[in-house]
Amino acid sequence: MTDIAVDPGATCGDGPDAGTKQFVLQTSRDGKRFHRAKSGQFTITDQGHLNRIIPARAARSKVRYVRLQAVSNFGNFDPTSGVRFIDVSEIAVHGIQVGRAHAVISGPRRIRLGRTVTFTSRSSSGVGRSPIVRRSWSRAGARTRHSTRYRLHATRLGTIRLKLTVTDFRGRKGTVTKVIRVVP
Repeated sequence: MTDIAVDPGATCGDGPDAGTKQFVLQTSRDGKRFHRAKSGQFTITDQGHLNRIIPARAARSKVRYVRLQAVSNFGNFDPTSGVRFIDVSEIAVHGIQVGRAHAVISGPRRIRLGRTVTFTSRSSSGVGRSPIVRRSWSRAGARTRHSTRYRLHATRLGTIRLKLTVTDFRGRKGTVTKVIRVVP
């Protein structure tokens, strides 16, 4: 998690006094043990739009669960005054999924000498469905090519190592190498 954004505004037809004033933000890695990550107070002018809350670095590391506690509203929370609710209009949790893009090569493991075969990148998305934006094919003695497909002409018996590196929209890379035998 990198940050959380909250619109503390009143909702459901409640007046502006029902908006969240004081809050406590808690985070957890396992959903069982929550730790106080940040507490604070919104102003009445914070209502109607998202406001970033950035917890301390330790409270953001490997977080999988978030809990926002609305502690008080802008009214006096007195049922006789008509302000009986604490509202939050919107919560957005932002983060970066860690990991690598997933590279997949589709094609045969054996090719007959003198034949041409097309290999295909079956990689469609990286981490968190981030789209693949670049594919780079390489092998010893050949220049790098950037496309979804790679045509390989088998000119010698032996082994060819075909390498595919994919890069997703967020810049994460993944690499796979396919070993291909050229047979008579």
